[in-house]
Amino acid sequence: MHLAVFQEGPGSANSYVGFDPQTKEAFIVDPGRDDASYENYLKEHDLKLTGIVLTHAHFDHIGGVERLRKATGAKVYIAETKNDLLKDPQKNLSGMLGEPIETAGGDVLLKPGDKIRVLPDEELEVLETPGHTRGSICLYGSGILFSGDTIFEGSIGRTDFPGGSYSDIMHSLDKITALPDDTQILPGHGGITTVGQEKRTNPFINR
Repeated sequence: MHLAVFQEGPGSANSYVGFDPQTKEAFIVDPGRDDASYENYLKEHDLKLTGIVLTHAHFDHIGGVERLRKATGAKVYIAETKNDLLKDPQKNLSGMLGEPIETAGGDVLLKPGDKIRVLPDEELEVLETPGHTRGSICLYGSGILFSGDTIFEGSIGRTDFPGGSYSDIMHSLDKITALPDDTQILPGHGGITTVGQEKRTNPFINR
């Protein structure tokens, strides 16, 4: 699997495109930008987008969902507990910013432990990691963790939004630190890190 990182989306959010260079199939995690960036990348590399996978449904991670779904026909995957946020600008916080984002909701509603076949030879397992929001998920496979806003390099996601919980995010960190130390963490904001590095240096883990 090859990966492309898109940074500096809304709220300096990260998005990730994974693809198979042989089959040209691709998926995207947390498309925050509502512009042509993703479509241009797919076209330049002759990729077919088959899945849009969301770790949670805050505005800075979902801005490109409807644009991409309409342009590519890709299915939207989201935790079943977060589907209402996709449809409600007040719940996904976009309404507070005066630029409401409203989508048709998810096509595939995920439960903890589900496995998503994102590419012909790649699966991502759904890990339930609440705390930043209720029902937030991480996606784990092939030594990579798409962590959304649960854990960052040297920090964790905010827990003061509706549905957030500091105690829940602490329990979610325990799930993440149980993964192999060489697991790459691809967070929703900031730089790429590893489980081992965070176990050594993250003050919220070394508490």
